[in-house]
Amino acid sequence: MSNYTKTINGIELHVNEEGNGPILILVHGLNGYKESMYPVRNLMKDNYCVITYDARGHGQSEKPPQYTLDDHAEDLIALAKEYGKGERVRVWGYSMGSYIAMKALQKSPELFDKVILMGTKGDGKTSSVERILKEKGVQMSDIDQKQLMKYLMEATFAPKTGLFKKLGALRYRKNIPLTEAQKKAQTDALHDFNLFPDMPEITTPVMVIAGEFDGINPPELGKAVADAIPGAKYILVKDAAHMMASEQPKFIRQAALDFLQ
Repeated sequence: MSNYTKTINGIELHVNEEGNGPILILVHGLNGYKESMYPVRNLMKDNYCVITYDARGHGQSEKPPQYTLDDHAEDLIALAKEYGKGERVRVWGYSMGSYIAMKALQKSPELFDKVILMGTKGDGKTSSVERILKEKGVQMSDIDQKQLMKYLMEATFAPKTGLFKKLGALRYRKNIPLTEAQKKAQTDALHDFNLFPDMPEITTPVMVIAGEFDGINPPELGKAVADAIPGAKYILVKDAAHMMASEQPKFIRQAALDFLQ
């Protein structure tokens, strides 16, 4: 396992690299960090060289005062060029990471071999997390990572998910202190995005994975994305919600291997 910092588009990003084989880049969700994707990394590291990174404004990476979804996408494009070394790479984006992956794919399709979009949606006025907190009368700026997870538990796990799997999903959670301005920058990057107009032009193989009980990005939102992308594969994961990679790991690992290989 290797952890290091890499300068991408003038921003220092913190990266983890593990495993051997073709390159698979994982992109985490809002308020997350590379460790958020370790449950997925652990499923795939025996078959791929898995690259996980803290997106700009997140984790241990540099936190510029403002940035956009387009900036996130350009970072992923630069990473794909860096690690692909002239070859196409595979990408697995989760929640916000799926929007980043989709945007990067639309901008530079020649860089990507296959793309997995997990817990996704195609547009949004605000981030999904921000929407849920607003419904509960809570502001993102008023809570830390631990409190955030408490508010999101119902949307995050399926009703039948046991304590053991919940603890497994949360084992990598970290409370990374952020200023109010840094939290605002994270959410502002996802305001008023719409990826649907360019979806019909996508020719790269795409698989959408949705959790049956996902309250962050409900499965019908993922189905709409799959329907809009020509030839996209859609998989509904039963008895799983937004933490589906930890709730149904064997099912998701096999589905991912079947698609990526």
